[in-house]
Amino acid sequence: MVTSLAGKKTVSNLGLGVQIEECSIVDYLDIKDGCLFATQVTARNALKAFGEEGIRAIRKEIDGLLSKKVFTGVLKDNLTETQRKKIIRMSCFIKEKKDSNGTFIKLKARLVAGGHQQDRTLYNQDETSSPTVATSSVFSIISTGISESRKFMSFDISQAYLNADMKDEVLMTLDPAMTKILLEQDKSGQFKDKVSNERVTVKLNKALYGCIQSAKLWYNHLSDYLRTIGFSPNPVDPCVFNRMTRNQKQTTLAIHVDDGLTTSEDADDLMLLQRQLREKFGEMECNIAEDKLEYLGMEIDISDGEKATLTMKKYVSDVISENGITATTATPASPDLFKINESPILDEDNRQCFHRVVAQLLYLATRTRPDILLPITFLCSRVAIATEEDADKLKRVLSYLNNTRELGIVIGHKGEPVSLSVYADASYAVHGDYKSHGGIVISHNRGPVLVKCSKQKIVTKSSTEAELVTLSDATSLAAYNIEFLKGQGYNVNAVLHQDNTSCISLAENGRSNSDRTKHIGIRYFFVKQYIENGSMKIEHCPTLDMVADILTKPLQGEQFRRMRDLLLGYSRKE
Repeated sequence: MVTSLAGKKTVSNLGLGVQIEECSIVDYLDIKDGCLFATQVTARNALKAFGEEGIRAIRKEIDGLLSKKVFTGVLKDNLTETQRKKIIRMSCFIKEKKDSNGTFIKLKARLVAGGHQQDRTLYNQDETSSPTVATSSVFSIISTGISESRKFMSFDISQAYLNADMKDEVLMTLDPAMTKILLEQDKSGQFKDKVSNERVTVKLNKALYGCIQSAKLWYNHLSDYLRTIGFSPNPVDPCVFNRMTRNQKQTTLAIHVDDGLTTSEDADDLMLLQRQLREKFGEMECNIAEDKLEYLGMEIDISDGEKATLTMKKYVSDVISENGITATTATPASPDLFKINESPILDEDNRQCFHRVVAQLLYLATRTRPDILLPITFLCSRVAIATEEDADKLKRVLSYLNNTRELGIVIGHKGEPVSLSVYADASYAVHGDYKSHGGIVISHNRGPVLVKCSKQKIVTKSSTEAELVTLSDATSLAAYNIEFLKGQGYNVNAVLHQDNTSCISLAENGRSNSDRTKHIGIRYFFVKQYIENGSMKIEHCPTLDMVADILTKPLQGEQFRRMRDLLLGYSRKE
């Protein structure tokens, strides 16, 4: 929750009860790992909002920057005109840190550079684009870790970016209030004679948060170090690293900026890695889990040792509470989900509210709640032109979540070798423009490691063609997953499940033998090459067992519950 700096103002009569908190110094609301951030909080306004505790959080942050020698003071009067034009502003983020139960832990302040003021034309994409671990990679690592009875460890490197050196000149100015705090905390007195018009200008020595190149500098710094201690990156996901232990056991590490997840059969290697990271990067929160751990906003429950259950219950409860939802429904979408009727357009305030909530639920759906992915995918296409009817459809999704707060996904199966099952399904011409809707589920043993739900980009002429288009997309994703697993040391083949026999025939033949299907683009037949080389095989799946069906049409009743439990991994096909 973002604390209001100038009082709350309800901008919605949508019936969702969303509170948007307005203040001149809050430029925008952003969602990162399930948390809301307010930007550009000055020291003066932090004091108004958070009291002395807010100022203490800022002092602690500045002390950390000084100890790491993040910046050096410069006298603005000595800079050239060109240098002065390059000076960017500094901002401060303040947020409440809470545990998975929502209990307040502390206030956290973070000083960031105004990277939006940097000239991007001076950098190429390789200098500013930093990879982050794919969600499917994280789920695959958890699934294989459970299969092999591995130990789990999560960690969070404090002020991670500040370990990387800034490679070029970046100049930044602190506002008067922040300058005052800096001078009070600076015991060396190095900044006292650098004040001009009550502001200090500094040159960055380290990759401060907010600079457009900082994320990539940190990634390069971390990955270089991991290589020196024996890790090698996965060929298809550069944020997943592996090394062999002294006992010839594999340790796997996934990194998302400064958050890491590590698995290993060798508990000693987890302890060794923890020591190595602390020696290199200093302060670090670390948890070698026996029952539960948190990673990227998800709670991972491994307590029974047989499987992993991933949930975001606190996030779900917060969204429901923020939107004032008290009703419950058994399914997230009504049968007329794709129908668009004449309905009043939402005013701009309500449209922004609608957009915000859809974004929150998309974040949830692409992680631990793929059972709401179908309606949320549809509502994403409506955010720019949302109507009252769309708002009702959104409230139904929220009411369904209110009825199923505890659900998540279940992945992995102890002792079972890694397998790759791919389900691909399509609903023909269900959209108003006669385009079809496709759904894809990829699982290892049980539960989804990758789920995709999307409206097709072309108008197909038959249900067979629609199925082939989705099967082609599924084949690409399966090929990626096979290569990822190969990089992890697993040689697996994929089983493609499809419930349309005509589609299966086209895929196996690699061409059409009928005038009715000769128009189908050749690019959709490339699944044949994988069938021929043995890396994939295609099998007929009865429609009643087609898990991806829940991603293509708004199922109801028992059919929905059965498919949902299969999709989430709570039940398994025998």
